[in-house]
Amino acid sequence: MDNQTVNPSLSKVSFKKQSQAKDIWRRFRKNRSAMIGMVIFLILLLLILSAPLWGTYEESLEVRMQDKCISPNAEHPFGTDQFGRDVFLRIVHGGKYSLIIGISTSLISMFFGCIFGSLAGFYGGKFDDILMRIMDMFSAIPTIMLALAIVSALGSTVPNLIAALAISRIPGFTRIVRSSALSVVDQEYMEAAKAGGASSLHIILKHLLPNCLGPIIVQATMNVSLMIVQTASMSFLGLGIIPPTPEWGAMISDAKSFIRTQPYLIMFPGAFLVLISMAINLLGDGLRDALDPKLKN
Repeated sequence: MDNQTVNPSLSKVSFKKQSQAKDIWRRFRKNRSAMIGMVIFLILLLLILSAPLWGTYEESLEVRMQDKCISPNAEHPFGTDQFGRDVFLRIVHGGKYSLIIGISTSLISMFFGCIFGSLAGFYGGKFDDILMRIMDMFSAIPTIMLALAIVSALGSTVPNLIAALAISRIPGFTRIVRSSALSVVDQEYMEAAKAGGASSLHIILKHLLPNCLGPIIVQATMNVSLMIVQTASMSFLGLGIIPPTPEWGAMISDAKSFIRTQPYLIMFPGAFLVLISMAINLLGDGLRDALDPKLKN
């Protein structure tokens, strides 16, 4: 008797979630730009994940001066650099650093942004004012300048670079989450949860954040693209990934003196950087449109 009472309600909830997911996927699939971005991103991701099939990481670092500055050919499709290293092999192995830093930075900044933004939106008042003024202080400093200052103080390592970029992006996430939280904090189901004796932590985790999920996902997706470009920018300035590690920005920096004689040394890593940034931005735009309930029709 009890099973007959509980199971139908559970199945209705499950069916509702499945139908919502299908509806989001249907709207996303209709967005041609988003689908193109997804295809480009998957192709690049496949290339990066299959890097060991093209050659080992040690081979991408091996210096062969007898093969230096060879133009693209059948053996070296992207040519070789000034140290005789295969450019294609370095690009596919270096892509993992861009993705790891971009994704890790977005997850960390999203985590702290969700904490600060949900607390500010939920409690409001003086706590909200003080917290947002602190965020304003960090926002007043340009992202690249704040990251450069932190890396210069702590050192140019991957963990330090991730921490520096994450700190610089927390205010943006905090504002997004706070704005979404303010739009739902006075809804009837929130008042009902408070009246029912639910704890603040339970209300934030079970009712507030799930209703802010759409903007958070879109912001996180777009942030990955931005962080990949920021990582390349810092490597280009010499405060990111340290050579000879094959990171795209560092490769462009190393090749800037060869732009006239061997332009392919800059063209290929630059093209990968542009393609992956464009693909992620297109995916973010598609997710924004798919998750926006105003665009259901």
